[in-house]
Amino acid sequence: MTAVREVLAIDGHGVTLWRGGAGAPLVFLHDVLGPVWEGLPARLARRRTVVLPALLGFPGSDYREDLDTMEDLAFWTLGLLEQRGLRGVDVVAEGYGGWLAAEVATRWPDAIARLVLISPMGLRLASAPPKALFELRGAALRATLFGDAESPLAQQHAPDLPASLEAFETRLTADRAAARFAWRPYLHNPKLPARLRRVKSPTLIVWGGANRLLSPAYAHAWRQRIAGAEVAIVPEAGHLAGLEQPEAVADRIEAFLH
Repeated sequence: MTAVREVLAIDGHGVTLWRGGAGAPLVFLHDVLGPVWEGLPARLARRRTVVLPALLGFPGSDYREDLDTMEDLAFWTLGLLEQRGLRGVDVVAEGYGGWLAAEVATRWPDAIARLVLISPMGLRLASAPPKALFELRGAALRATLFGDAESPLAQQHAPDLPASLEAFETRLTADRAAARFAWRPYLHNPKLPARLRRVKSPTLIVWGGANRLLSPAYAHAWRQRIAGAEVAIVPEAGHLAGLEQPEAVADRIEAFLH
């Protein structure tokens, strides 16, 4: 399923999004690799109209010096949803995007109809702290993000050396955007656990059983804090479960949504 690329402006700054599929709209918030249509978004677009924005500062969206906290990013995301008439739709969000979706849902409980969080960042367990994501490259990064670190998919998205200067610059842009909002405190918000009780959206939490960035123990920590949340474990997937196992993850999401 292919997607159409659109460019819009929020507060005078450019934002790129991809839209594809047919049916009721669904917003997809991406992880630290940036917007990747291939994989889960394309799979979900078989039954839904999927809208995939490039989050603030990632390739395709302008970098803004005036915004630098996850709260800033939550307000930016709400503005995007409202501008596109998407407030109150279903949201699927992975990793970094999952953290962002949770921040939106705790502030504006009516902004998201149903919520799917795939290995979200945002919480920190003292017994299982996250790996030092921004310090990893090549084989170490593949082993942290993918269940099968030597697969062609892992090699493509976390190569030992970038394939080109353009690929290197794209990776640096994504890293800078993610680090700007997720570095302090590292990959979590200490105030978020207490706020998750405000989430009113029916919620599904999907976790890779081989997630080595955030262990599956986090799935149960999220479930304990969001009333009525369900958990689905994809046994062989790593942190990037939606990219690595799109069919298995999509099956679980579609069963939850439909």
